[in-house]
Amino acid sequence: MPSDQIRQNEWSEFLDDFSQTHEEWLVTIEVRGTEAPEDSDVILREAPFWGLSMADDSGMIAVAAGEDRDRHVTHIIPEPSRITLERDADGTDRALHIEARDGTTTIVWFEEGAPPG
Repeated sequence: MPSDQIRQNEWSEFLDDFSQTHEEWLVTIEVRGTEAPEDSDVILREAPFWGLSMADDSGMIAVAAGEDRDRHVTHIIPEPSRITLERDADGTDRALHIEARDGTTTIVWFEEGAPPG
């Protein structure tokens, strides 16, 4: 699948634009560890996506998804080191991979037919 690495100096603007474009899409949030990448933890499954934000002071990234804006899960990625957008062959956004300096990777998977109708 094609993918694009996002340059670090573009992260904040990219995350804002990406969040607006994909708001309410159904997502699954997965975290893969450093020891055995095939072993992963699913934080949330098939829930509406509310956005990604970057804290200016610490550089951490927060991913919000869940039932609604008032009842959601916020997953924090401390010290992110790389952001990669994965697309299907037809150009549809499939997943956002956010790697942290500790070697973990958070993946925001977009479900098939995810755009709200």
